[in-house]
Amino acid sequence: EVTSTDGNTLFASPEDPTSFTRNIRVNKAFTSISGIDLNKGLTVNSIISTYIYRYLPTIANKWYLMASSDKFNKLSMYSAAELNDVDCIITDGYPPEYQDYFQSEQIEIPLLNHDNEITQTKKDANEASD
Repeated sequence: EVTSTDGNTLFASPEDPTSFTRNIRVNKAFTSISGIDLNKGLTVNSIISTYIYRYLPTIANKWYLMASSDKFNKLSMYSAAELNDVDCIITDGYPPEYQDYFQSEQIEIPLLNHDNEITQTKKDANEASD
């Protein structure tokens, strides 16, 4: 619980953070992320965010992660989830070493151009390489 100097409660959290996620269900969850790493997974700068990200795979039918290319190979303070927990990463690009991982984990990767229009999906990229 966080209380201000005038005695008003600004934020209160249950002792068991899973209690507020237990009954939440969504078809599609859209989130951003602070860092993506092949070995360390998804990382964030807020400990509060870790509670949400850790339970998203059980809450959402499909998890869409929105990340600019500068988030790849970047670590932030807190581990939030495994990279393979995500169903789709919407991005403007990613390092080539991620391609095999995305393909093996069946993570969908729509690529955006500078006008935020989808230019290529993982399926398109795989067909082009065949």
